[in-house]
Amino acid sequence: MSTLDSLAPELIQRIVTELGNNVTDLRLVCKRMSSVLESHVLGSITIDITKLRLDVGISQLTTLATQGNHTATATHDLHIRNLCPLKDPFDRSPTWVLDPVTEKWGEKPPTPCPPEGKIAEEKMQAMLQVAIASLSNLRTLKYDSEWTPKAVMNAVKTLPLLESLELIVGSSNTADLQLQSLRNLQSLMISAPNNDYFMNIIEPISLLVAKSPNLHTLHVGPTYGPAASLHQLLRHCRPNLVLPLKHLGLQGVSVKLDSITLPHFRRLTSLTLHHYTTSESDSDRACVDKAESSRPDEIWAMLKTTDVRLTGIDVNQIPTSLLDYISSYSGLKKLRLARIDFETQEQSDLAAIQFYNTCLDKHTSSLEELVVKAEYEGGWCLGDEALVVISLCKKLKILEGCLVSAALADAVKSLIDLTTQLPRMEKLTVHPADLEAFRSYMCGYLSMAHSEDVTTRLSKCIGEYEVNEFSNPVPLILVDSKKFMMTPSEGAGGALRYRCDSMASPKKHRGVHGIMQTAVLDSTMFLQLLLDHDHVYPRFPSAGTYPANRCRAYSNRTFSDRLPLTLQSLDLMLAYHNSRRWRRRAITQRQTHDLHIRNLCPSKDPSEYRGTGRATARFIPSGSEDCRGKDAGHASGGHRLFKLALSNLRSLKWNIGEYDSKWTPTCRKNPGSLIRQITDGGRPGMEGRFSTLLRKTCTANFLRATK
Repeated sequence: MSTLDSLAPELIQRIVTELGNNVTDLRLVCKRMSSVLESHVLGSITIDITKLRLDVGISQLTTLATQGNHTATATHDLHIRNLCPLKDPFDRSPTWVLDPVTEKWGEKPPTPCPPEGKIAEEKMQAMLQVAIASLSNLRTLKYDSEWTPKAVMNAVKTLPLLESLELIVGSSNTADLQLQSLRNLQSLMISAPNNDYFMNIIEPISLLVAKSPNLHTLHVGPTYGPAASLHQLLRHCRPNLVLPLKHLGLQGVSVKLDSITLPHFRRLTSLTLHHYTTSESDSDRACVDKAESSRPDEIWAMLKTTDVRLTGIDVNQIPTSLLDYISSYSGLKKLRLARIDFETQEQSDLAAIQFYNTCLDKHTSSLEELVVKAEYEGGWCLGDEALVVISLCKKLKILEGCLVSAALADAVKSLIDLTTQLPRMEKLTVHPADLEAFRSYMCGYLSMAHSEDVTTRLSKCIGEYEVNEFSNPVPLILVDSKKFMMTPSEGAGGALRYRCDSMASPKKHRGVHGIMQTAVLDSTMFLQLLLDHDHVYPRFPSAGTYPANRCRAYSNRTFSDRLPLTLQSLDLMLAYHNSRRWRRRAITQRQTHDLHIRNLCPSKDPSEYRGTGRATARFIPSGSEDCRGKDAGHASGGHRLFKLALSNLRSLKWNIGEYDSKWTPTCRKNPGSLIRQITDGGRPGMEGRFSTLLRKTCTANFLRATK
């Protein structure tokens, strides 16, 4: 009987692919297994030296830098994550502390460096270049430049077989990167957090591209903000050099297809365009030239006329010419349409009809990945008409989209039932989309509440879906950060059901006075009141929660976390109960610093009056001809709301627009009394603060009404 170590190396290599991380244990069994599995275990390594991993990281460098060590030749892929022996990049302890003497917030003093940290840093500097240079067969390198010293690039320049480079620019000081010293790359992927970081290396990137005649993959651009143009990236290419590009990804980079750029698109198979900029959209910045940019619709029209047939498309802008281009050929394998957002619902639904009825039908025999992320509920969601076309995509492996929340249970069942007809399905991802009524809203709190509500309902519907013995639905479903997989159910006679393997616990926002609660959704015909707590319980980056009365001084900072509190009808301070009366609930009297009043119109739908495209606040006073019957009491109840003791209130924002003529006479007195009722219950001197605020923020009509 043959043993495992007696098999041919090719068979052993095939077997260990099923072992995962356990292959390292198998390598320790005997010398032959160690020799056979060396290339498998050491083929891809990661260098990660931090304050908490000093022993492991320095030991790894020592092994690679040791002369006569032959294991380094087995490494083909290298990922450099962190080179910071004196720091912990994942430290989330507060960086701001309160001085008990001055009672002011300041930066936390640096922690003294331990002796072992300094010794480790000296060893790292001494061995880093030698260790990387020893990887003579290295082909792929990925690293974060924020923690990469100059020694890394000095070593990379000596690697003869390097063909792929992925660089994450994390520092504005990019002089040590020396990208222009590299050559003959086949894949280049560079990203930066914003335009300023990226523009510092645009010239070295252009030189590197010109020195890489076999470049087939190019992904560049900042993750945020407009950057350069494709012409700048190809500036140093010789006129007779045509790059064999197959995969092109541009973020924040303008594109114009002309005699300079179009030849490089001849062999293109996949194209990614995100945060696309033109000279019109970036008129205030000098980085985009009119001669080097064109509109997105012009790009897709040009690709259609030149007969470039892409098998992969990833965009977050959807002009009509893109739909025309997709419907002009067949063979598309990957299609990602992210954040579909048209100006009006009519435009969005018309484009969705064209996409599902004309475009997608051309690619049902080849499509493997489909992502359609709609911004608002409507025709782009995975409804019945869309599912009919998607059911024809028998090669589909990945599906991602949104559902209409009105009949969510039926929609979830139909979607999962669809996957039983797709034999190759591997993953299904479902996202919530905003209600169409939110399209003109400037405030995002309603959207947040709706998204949380839909996510909760989605999880419940997926958990209740029963799989019969004859069906074979998708094995993995993702909703937000939750992962659902099929497991036997103990309470349903062993039937298969989806179960969340890492159910997240409900989020609790804890403030100085207890738990901050977030309201549920409901606002249309009654009181809409928003309390903006952006500066009440902020979290500084890598910091905890601070006392409310200390945070006002930092209101000009950008916080990583915001704790909004949305007050709607049917929740918290004022609710419209089944007994048809208003009732007060004083949960946040002392926690409230900033008050934002959007609408006070219990008898009206404010969306009917958005003809100007901006939100307006309308108050229907008690006794008005527009406030009849039972609604008269509800409107007058708005006055009683503000008799609550908002003792810590510091700022007020009230969106008051132009009133209808029939409301103006009776409305003149009410806003002033409303303000006085707030200021009377506040601290001494509050009236002066509000007077200054009102003069700066309110409209002329409101100022006249309060006199």
